[in-house]
Amino acid sequence: MVVVTEDVFAAVLVQAPLIGDPDTRASFALSIAPPDPAHFSVFSRAVVFILDSETGLRGKPMEEARKAVAAALKRLQPHDSFAVVAFDYELLLLADELEAATPEAVRRACKFVLQAHDWDQPTSVLTPLQLAFSMLRGHTAALQQIVIITDGPVRAERRVCRFVQDALADWGPNAPRIFTFGIGPSVNLYFLTWLAAVTRGSSQVTRNPGSVRRRLDRMLQAVAQPLVTNIAIRDLPPGCELYPYPIPDLYAAAPVVVTGKMGDDAGEGGGGVPLHVELRGVLASGAPWKFRAALSDAGNLPLCSVGAREQVDILTAEAWLHGNKQLAHEVTAMSVSASVVSEHTRMLLVDTTRPLLDQIHCDCLQSQLKPIHHYIHSPTAPVTMVPGLTAGFGGTAARPAPAKPNGEARGQQQRRHSRMNSCVSVGEWEDEDEDEGERRHNRLLVPPSSLSQAILGSVLSCYRPKFK
Repeated sequence: MVVVTEDVFAAVLVQAPLIGDPDTRASFALSIAPPDPAHFSVFSRAVVFILDSETGLRGKPMEEARKAVAAALKRLQPHDSFAVVAFDYELLLLADELEAATPEAVRRACKFVLQAHDWDQPTSVLTPLQLAFSMLRGHTAALQQIVIITDGPVRAERRVCRFVQDALADWGPNAPRIFTFGIGPSVNLYFLTWLAAVTRGSSQVTRNPGSVRRRLDRMLQAVAQPLVTNIAIRDLPPGCELYPYPIPDLYAAAPVVVTGKMGDDAGEGGGGVPLHVELRGVLASGAPWKFRAALSDAGNLPLCSVGAREQVDILTAEAWLHGNKQLAHEVTAMSVSASVVSEHTRMLLVDTTRPLLDQIHCDCLQSQLKPIHHYIHSPTAPVTMVPGLTAGFGGTAARPAPAKPNGEARGQQQRRHSRMNSCVSVGEWEDEDEDEGERRHNRLLVPPSSLSQAILGSVLSCYRPKFK
């Protein structure tokens, strides 16, 4: 049941570090729930829609994306303004500047968006992004948003990132929010994630052409009614980490969830855990918004796993952007600790026994985890790498995920349990043959540098992480 209040509400859960965790800081999760928009003023918006039409996925996926954008245009309010830019190797503009969302302007925009623009050159988003920032420059009274929809690899991704960094330094906290939506296997998830995260936006990527309309509709509806912007947390002790940072804006259909680590007296930075934190932001009227949130104990809730997927993706994006191998190694450690697959780790299906599984948990807690073959119940027991759980860095050579191993049913069950919470073992998978007694198929999340596979009874192969 969803309970909607007349005012914004926020809560913070805190949990002490797990036994054996080298990071002595507490984990925390902040959630900010939106109020009923009928009792709250909504920001006017200035929106630029940037549509890519790369040749690799022309057809139904982009048709569905265009329909979702047309629906979003129809939801614009009279006090909003907008522009539409279609691009590939050249730009195609609906208008040279933003225009008010009048019924006639929206009708023309929908007709423009629903037309197919099929080009054959590699995608370059830098020029349309620069144009969008230029168009939005004079619309400071509205919340400025840029929506990028792409289905192909982007040229000069790091140049785009440098442009955004420079623009953020120039514009300050009122810089346009960027929302990205990627379609297909050739988009770079981490490039799109980074663009959204640093601008208080959000990002979605779908590999399934059948889910494009539904997921893009949901994303565009979620950002249609901004309520509180420029949210910040005061009273946090030194040595804290926040994911995402900066904190996204609050929308009527999208609660804000921020996770991270909070310094303690023994941890780096010190400062202890406060009893309260103060949230601050800006309302549509321009008035300041404040909320004092008490910190509560999370109890048995596995708080360190809440937001782990987002943390891994954001740090992977930072490591990719800066070519930071040390940060990539930190992503590997976080991935193993939180049992979340990353670009630098792999998920394994290991045939083991209950006593050996218990030993894995024990060794993990004591930071004494041994190589995988120590936990296999016999030399001929299989070790299977579960494919298709990572997004990759995109590019023209990207391919769809490999076929599921060992039959359709087993592959589906592997995927269904791939994010179960655990330390190194991420859940267990019951074999169909109940006569095997204690034997269980257990998945272990391990970095590629220690990823081993049993081939004819021998554990031979070793994977090394590749940092792009």
